[in-house]
Amino acid sequence: MIPDFLIMPDKLLLLSFWGGLHVWLWGNAVNYQLYLVAYI
Repeated sequence: MIPDFLIMPDKLLLLSFWGGLHVWLWGNAVNYQLYLVAYI
């Protein structure tokens, strides 16, 4: 059995990575929409 506290940092790292990726993609999508609106 591996203690939970040894696994947790990996999970937090993974969560922060995916969270950051989603925020980045969402931010790019918003910027793209604003760019389209400004272009039109």
